[in-house]
Amino acid sequence: MQTLTTNPSQAAEQFHLAASDRDKSVLANRKAYVGDLTLIGFYPDFFGMVYADEMVKDGSIAAMFFKNRSAKAVDYRMFKSFDDLKAHAEEWSNFEQKRLTNKAEQKLKKSAIDIKDHVAIGDVFTCSWGWEVTYIDYYQIVGFKGKKTVLLREIANNITEDGYNHGRCTPAIDKFIGDEVLEKKVDCRLNSDGVFHGSVRINDVHTACFEHKQSDGTYIPHHWSRDY
Repeated sequence: MQTLTTNPSQAAEQFHLAASDRDKSVLANRKAYVGDLTLIGFYPDFFGMVYADEMVKDGSIAAMFFKNRSAKAVDYRMFKSFDDLKAHAEEWSNFEQKRLTNKAEQKLKKSAIDIKDHVAIGDVFTCSWGWEVTYIDYYQIVGFKGKKTVLLREIANNITEDGYNHGRCTPAIDKFIGDEVLEKKVDCRLNSDGVFHGSVRINDVHTACFEHKQSDGTYIPHHWSRDY
């Protein structure tokens, strides 16, 4: 059978020589998964592999596509001819290569972000949580450590009640709750318009997101509710 890439079996063997134990296990599991299908395409950048088998009766081709570290095929389909398979494989591999490039570019942009260029001492992160109720916790930035880490202290809420056990709230700036200072690395990015978005993990279950101010410098009220 024709191949989609040059010497795919040889390329896979070379990849195997330098592969981690985890990747070697993926290769073995894929081989067991495809059975008698032939490897006709290998794309090391995204761990892509294409296995195929030509149907004797009508000349159609059954093909399986793998990528990343999936031990099972991410796509399986029939093609009327090798040309059809080749066209699809080129489109598929180009898309995956572009996805990798975009991911690398985003990672580079993210690594270059210095949060002090986008947030300031006194700004707030908000954590909304609860099951069948909604609690709002606010954390105020009181300092920085490096390019990606903020120092936070929890602050109180300015609360209004719209009814029984529910209402709206905003952060009570400088009204600190306790003395604990949290040192948290910010997971941050800039959207297509250059707007900063960031979040920090307060603990294993709670995440707080950066709170943008309105044009007048105030914060949009959050809904809260409670069961007592």
